[in-house]
Amino acid sequence: MRASTVRPPTVSEETCSGGSLKSSASGAAASDNVNLIVTVPVSRAVRGAAYHVLAGLPGVRALGTVTDQRGRSGQAVATTERQAGQGTFEVRLIFDPNTGAPLAREYRAVAPAGRLAWLKAGQLSSYALVLAPEATDDNPPAVITPSR
Repeated sequence: MRASTVRPPTVSEETCSGGSLKSSASGAAASDNVNLIVTVPVSRAVRGAAYHVLAGLPGVRALGTVTDQRGRSGQAVATTERQAGQGTFEVRLIFDPNTGAPLAREYRAVAPAGRLAWLKAGQLSSYALVLAPEATDDNPPAVITPSR
């Protein structure tokens, strides 16, 4: 009997700041749920529970239909969070309303500061596209180590 291997979803990330944005403590619960939905291949029940928690958090609001950076249409929810030394950003979760599958996560500048002060309000600062969420029972690929 083989152990089950779960591959994380194929996520394409783009950022104009040269790295990921770190969440403040006040936005941690929303960010944790968005990250769970976007980056971890979970069952529908777990994803549904994460959506339920996200919907009950203060400051989370529905944005209606939006288009992600790949041109896919979906529903979006957003929250605003402060990020130490970088300012305030809107974090958007875009998902397929028919399946609940995540499509993308976006960070948009609200009041950028520090090294991101050059961003304009409303400007996209980073995003992650979910391209192929999947789980598998296949063995992971062999690790090839360079010979010395």
